[in-house]
Amino acid sequence: MIRRLFRLVVLAGVVAGIVAAVRALTSRDDPLPAPAPPSSEPWPPLPTEPAAATATPEPTATPEPTATPEPTAAATPATVVPEPDGVPVGDASFADPTAEGACPDGFPIKAKLSSKIFHAPGQLNYDRTTPDRCYVDAAAAEADGLRAAKR
Repeated sequence: MIRRLFRLVVLAGVVAGIVAAVRALTSRDDPLPAPAPPSSEPWPPLPTEPAAATATPEPTATPEPTATPEPTAAATPATVVPEPDGVPVGDASFADPTAEGACPDGFPIKAKLSSKIFHAPGQLNYDRTTPDRCYVDAAAAEADGLRAAKR
């Protein structure tokens, strides 16, 4: 008798749990917002001016005009101008690969920018790597944020 009553109480609890779960899953109160309707543009337009620039600054004393600094060599991109013997001139430490996917003379280090890994001559995958950029030496590649291949 007590066993039968215990089974009945457990069965009623299981049924109540199932009913509660079904009600929770089929409720109309969706906690997530509805998706936005599709737009004709693939991306929303970007703001043309930063938000801080739109605020009007308070008038202050006008500073004395100063000379604008001359652009430095570090601000301009490095250009690669190889000498006839293939050694690059200037401080250019990298070059773009040729149309065939080979590194130009004087830039033996092959780098893949998507993986941020560079390959040196003699490494396992050096011959089959199609570079995104070629470097003068491993130090130049490391200075550009790349790491050496493990094999």
